[in-house]
Amino acid sequence: MPFKDPDKRRAYHREANRRFRLNSPEKLRAAKHRHYLKNHAAILAYSREYSKKHRKELAVKAREYHRTHRSDLLAKMRIRREKIKSPERMAANAAAVRAYYLAHPEKRPARLDYSRRYYRQHQKTMYAQSRARIAQKPDEHRAYMRAYARERYRRNPESHKLIASAQSARRRGAEGHFGIKDIRALLVIQYALCACVGCGFDLSVAYHIDHIQPISRGGSNWPSNLQLLCPRCNHAKHAKALCPVHQNST
Repeated sequence: MPFKDPDKRRAYHREANRRFRLNSPEKLRAAKHRHYLKNHAAILAYSREYSKKHRKELAVKAREYHRTHRSDLLAKMRIRREKIKSPERMAANAAAVRAYYLAHPEKRPARLDYSRRYYRQHQKTMYAQSRARIAQKPDEHRAYMRAYARERYRRNPESHKLIASAQSARRRGAEGHFGIKDIRALLVIQYALCACVGCGFDLSVAYHIDHIQPISRGGSNWPSNLQLLCPRCNHAKHAKALCPVHQNST
């Protein structure tokens, strides 16, 4: 019988394995996955031990492989980046990261610390790469930023108003700053009503952050110089000390 001969038996099994790999790739992947799950710890330990013993050889092989397959690797990398940049993939990744850190809050401080250190160490490189990407596709970047700004305003209208007011005050050189807690405190103090006497507009619908003493007349950007007005009263007041819409009722 041919199976009594070791060489013929090995040749037969090699050919059978080759046919199985060609005809049943899904079954092969499933079998490998089951084997990996069953022997996960042993496989990792063997890989670490092998890497320690053959570090130099593996480095030489990796450099040689990258040198001979550079074009193929770059093409695969570009395809992978395009997949990662797709809105669906980015949204899925962001949701997965949020879910992970909600389930493991103890790991969030370490991750934030690592992100800050990495940003400080590679700030110039990251800026240069960002400018290069924007220069390649300026129209797409502008469209993306507009869509991002609209979505950010939809999700956080209070923060958007606060940021816009702070930027305007900085441009004019005003002293002071305030936060979202100060705005919410003003809403409580004013009973969610417009500060203009005689108006009574419900600020839960919409409100504008107004400086009692206008910045153009030397007013500060501290919370003590802030009030919340309805859009109509704020547009009428502009840079005046009092709102002219309801001035007669005061």
